[in-house]
Formats: sequence, C-alpha cells, structure tokens
Amino acid sequence: MFRNIGVNVPKDIRTILHTPTLHPIIDIQNGKYLHLGFSNMIEPYLKKLIKIIPINIILKLSFNIDGLLPLARSLKTQFWPILVSIINFPLLSKKIFPIGIYHSFSGKPGNVNEFFASFLNELKIILKNVIIVDNKIINFELSQIICDAPAKSF
Repeated sequence: MFRNIGVNVPKDIRTILHTPTLHPIIDIQNGKYLHLGFSNMIEPYLKKLIKIIPINIILKLSFNIDGLLPLARSLKTQFWPILVSIINFPLLSKKIFPIGIYHSFSGKPGNVNEFFASFLNELKIILKNVIIVDNKIINFELSQIICDAPAKSF
C-alpha cells in the first residue's frame, strides 16, 4: 500500500525483523536436522516486548523434545521437534518456539550426539552469556527439559 505512493518500505516484515531466510539442513544418521536457533526464534519477540521487560531479568526456559510425531499413520515419516517456552514471563509463557526439527523416513535419530549437537552448543552459549536488547540485559536459566517416552529412550 505505501509502496504504491512512493514510500520506501520493505515488502515483508522479515526484512525489519532481520529474520534469516535460510537455515542449514544437517544430515544426521537416519535423517535430517533443521536448526532454527534459539536466538533467531526468541529475539524478535524480546525486541517487541523490551519496553515492559524488567531490567536484569532472568528468563526461565523450558525445553520439550517430542519423539515420533508421525505425519500420518500410514507413513513412516516422523518429526522430532525441539521446542522452548519461557515460563516466568506471562506475555511469553504461552508461546512455544521451535528451535530445531529432525525429520526421518526410517525412525528416530540414529546418533543422539548428532541430534542434540547444534541445540546444546547454542544452549551452552546462551546460559553462559546474556542477550542485550536495546541496552537491557537479559539472562537465561534452564528450568526444565521435558521429554516424551520415545525421546527419553535415548
């Protein structure tokens, strides 16, 4: 609408939010893993809410790993998402952010270390450091990791 009258604005909101358009797909044993990234998924929401986020807050993270999410009963294809939610900040506590997704036609990830590598590397960085958004320091703390029965079987 604005572009039609000569105003120079981006065509897509992702330009303003600096949302990555590509995420690397990693081949791991028995399937492929797409790492969306904690920072990529959470920071845009933190930027929107930064004016009401208290100074020096510690946001508590809850991770959830779901195994065996079939697309259909007749297909052997399955997804294993790694999800995160922030449990101690009401405006974010109802949001669930995908961090990574494993896909396979033949079963669970063959190598648990490969499956969790990108996620754990980023998690270590986030827990050791802070994120600064508009001069506000945001710390993160691991509160819980929840796994369903297939994910626990690793």
